Amino acid sequence: MAERSTKPYLIRAIHEWCSDSNLTPYISVQVDANTRVPAEHVKNGEIVLNVSHDATHRLTIGDAEAEWKGWLQPGGGS
Repeated sequence: MAERSTKPYLIRAIHEWCSDSNLTPYISVQVDANTRVPAEHVKNGEIVLNVSHDATHRLTIGDAEAEWKGWLQPGGGS
């Protein structure tokens, strides 16, 4: 059996710790043709995203990806 990577577990743990500590968790994403982000915010092939519960809707951090259903607008709208 192949050994499982610890990266997704550490990312989820750090995200939870940031949230519990009232800190804002960010992720840096390497952008390629399959990445759906606003191109004007990509710098040197990467984008940094706020993935706090206040900024994302239904955030799921899986073993190979992070996904959410949309960005929340200031004031609580989606």
